[in-house]
Amino acid sequence: MFFVDRVGIKSNLRLLESQSQSSLTRPSPSSVNDDVVVTKVVPGKFKRKNVEQDDDVIIMNTVTPNGGTMPSNLPPTMEKGMARRKDKKRKFDFNNDNAVAKKCLFSMPPSPSDATENGFDKVSSYINQYYTEHNQTEEVLEKKLSFRNTIFDLLRPFGHDVYIVGSSINGFGTRKSDLDLCLMIDEDLKLSKSEVLILLKNLEQALRKCKFISKMKLIPAKVPILKLYDRIGGFECDLNINNPAGIRNSHLLNLYSRMDPRVRPLMLAVKHWARFHDINDAFKRTISSYSLALMLIFFLQAGLEHPVLPCLHKMLPGELTKPLSQLSPNENLPEWKSTNTMSIGELFASFLQFYARSFRYREWCVSVRTAQLLLKSQAIARRRGDSWNCLAIEEPFDGSNTARSVFDEDVFERILRVFRRSFDIIQRKRCFEDIVSHPF
Repeated sequence: MFFVDRVGIKSNLRLLESQSQSSLTRPSPSSVNDDVVVTKVVPGKFKRKNVEQDDDVIIMNTVTPNGGTMPSNLPPTMEKGMARRKDKKRKFDFNNDNAVAKKCLFSMPPSPSDATENGFDKVSSYINQYYTEHNQTEEVLEKKLSFRNTIFDLLRPFGHDVYIVGSSINGFGTRKSDLDLCLMIDEDLKLSKSEVLILLKNLEQALRKCKFISKMKLIPAKVPILKLYDRIGGFECDLNINNPAGIRNSHLLNLYSRMDPRVRPLMLAVKHWARFHDINDAFKRTISSYSLALMLIFFLQAGLEHPVLPCLHKMLPGELTKPLSQLSPNENLPEWKSTNTMSIGELFASFLQFYARSFRYREWCVSVRTAQLLLKSQAIARRRGDSWNCLAIEEPFDGSNTARSVFDEDVFERILRVFRRSFDIIQRKRCFEDIVSHPF
């Protein structure tokens, strides 16, 4: 029965391909105001006009190459999904409200005025300077929002939502971060990997007609993605389908990144250090950026005498698991003020120490959901089937191991060596440059 639905979705993507003529172009973000509406999609170009009341991009009328209008009949799966979305009044659309997205990503509370350095002032200075020079700018975010809106325009006639996920929106992005997009057909629809690959393949064929997109490649990973390149914005994009966990964890990380002003600079420093030592790549059986973020957040929750971060799963029961249409990054954060006065440099050194000397990898599991040490046996009982061999990091929503890519004992030993040597050096020399000057 599902085969009929899948074929229906596939036929809609083919219709998109027939509409996306080879001359389809996209205005440069620098030459277009936020306040634009697509009035018509005709073979050749987007026509836009300014509006005052709505800064979203809306397709008012869609015309096929033959001059006809888009057929209204949709496959059953999409019709059900669209009906549910019409019934639910969206509290807030993270992707479409540009002003709120910017506010969430670029407005931060002041740093603690009584922060202690304890000899780590040079480390703090390096991290703060690195953050200032490399964190994602509003200009970069503008380009990504523009690209997302264009993709949303192309797919809107089929009733889909397109969410920005990952570092571009979770608060941990840099100026060179890729854009991650999730095409949501229906939150309740379960697609097999083979079905997702079929949909991505048809989407790839359709998007090849767009001149502003190039370098497309289908990656059949555990979560299949379509890699592509935005020639106008100058960045790469990874597009996946129906991955609600990615949307939820992006929302969660965004909330944590706003709870304390030290979190974002620390995360960029951790990623910078990990990438220098080549331990931040799941394809190389090392630690993904998402897993590194969970490791840092968990350390700030449970690895210190005075926590820097609380447990949002306990402070916001039910809020984090409500329907995607109701998630709002602009919702008021819970009352929280950390009594921890450690500087960014001291916290970074303590992060290295925690995972180099204190954490018992064979017994414990990182759990941001509980903000306390979780026995690996408990995590396995909650989600059987995943690899929990070397490094165990509980995904806060589905309970899987986000570090399942770290299954090779030799690779894991090298990761531990990097943590240990980095801590020994930074503890002795109190200088960040000394741990990113040569590989360990």
